[in-house]
Amino acid sequence: PPPPPPPPAPVVSRQEAPDAFSSFLAEAGLGRVEEPLKRCGISTLQQLRDTPAAALKAAVDPQTGARVLAVGPLSKLRAALREQDSVTDVPAGVVFAASDGDACAECLDRRLFAFPASHASVVKAILAAPDRGASIRVFLWDASRKRLHGIFRPDASEGDSADVPVVSSAFTSAPWTGVAPPPGKATAPTKFPCQLRVAPVRAFEPLPATLAGSVLTFERPGCAGAPAYDLTAEQVATVSRLFMTRGA
Repeated sequence: PPPPPPPPAPVVSRQEAPDAFSSFLAEAGLGRVEEPLKRCGISTLQQLRDTPAAALKAAVDPQTGARVLAVGPLSKLRAALREQDSVTDVPAGVVFAASDGDACAECLDRRLFAFPASHASVVKAILAAPDRGASIRVFLWDASRKRLHGIFRPDASEGDSADVPVVSSAFTSAPWTGVAPPPGKATAPTKFPCQLRVAPVRAFEPLPATLAGSVLTFERPGCAGAPAYDLTAEQVATVSRLFMTRGA
């Protein structure tokens, strides 16, 4: 008789990179449980999500006989999964916001857009996307002048993380003069640590709120008058057409 077919490869979710499982555990401070979990048959993020909490709690490393996850590490793992799942899909477009003209100028000069720590999941989703989010379109809302800058794309470097600021001194000095503080000069910790390097897809004159407001949804919680940060593909296409029409 013919030999049996080989076992199927583990099913990996559509947006899961080959090293996503390792990276997720490392970022959660749980890298030490990666190999024990794999020995228990859990080797992808999707398998980790699909495993009931009771099964994870009872999992025993077949090599050592020790429990894989004690109560503390299990709670830490579940919290990390909840944070990652808070952004279920990578949006087609993302709108960052600058509260005043100095912050906006610094964002554009540095080509560095940022969110506060509360939005870390957004930047994490961008960095975890294929090609580190290069196909996502990024915009900057200038809240003081009520206008939208674009069109940009993520330009992340290897090693960039939503947990570590790209420039720890960014957005700590006002007024922005176009010159970064000299190395070693003491500055207050940045209030916007979730930073994303960007590059222009094409430079356009900013769109006034009268035009941008016809497409964007102005209902970001806790930030009156700022657009929601995530854009659908249809919104990105419409906004892009507005930029190109004005720039033609």
